[in-house]
Amino acid sequence: MSTQNNNGTFNPVDPPGSRQVSPAEAQRIIRELINTSRYGQAASVAMQIANQLPKKLWPHYLAATALLMNQQVEPAFHYINRALEIDSCHLDSLVIKARLFLESGEREQAIRQIDAAIDLSPGNSALHYEKAEILTDLGKLEAARKGFLKSIELDIRNSSSLLGLSRLPETTSVTN
Repeated sequence: MSTQNNNGTFNPVDPPGSRQVSPAEAQRIIRELINTSRYGQAASVAMQIANQLPKKLWPHYLAATALLMNQQVEPAFHYINRALEIDSCHLDSLVIKARLFLESGEREQAIRQIDAAIDLSPGNSALHYEKAEILTDLGKLEAARKGFLKSIELDIRNSSSLLGLSRLPETTSVTN
């Protein structure tokens, strides 16, 4: 269990011999747990910290991210909605919410959510990549192709978009 101390540090899991960490270190630990596919642990730590810091965005966002990766969609919605109450324009939270909608079968809502993020930052290559990935998942391959190309147009070094585009089947065109 994670506990916050009077000095603003956390004990993220309370195992015997554990150490106190700063909020920045707690974020690093949670991200490391996510990056090493220990989603349940990451979610547990992040949810505990989110409950202790209800006005801070980061633990809610990280809890939702870990819960989504752990395929716990309903609780993830709770935390991402809280993150968006704190900052309705947080682009990463909008992306996670779009992924949650997609995971829960609310496809059109997923597109609307990612479009809302793009409206806030139309020149953001990563957002166009995210939309293209959602469109790919929905089988809308031509729209996905356009999204990947827009992402690449905005940032030619966006290797995720280049890879996404390369995974799409070739289009055939008839020329006279």
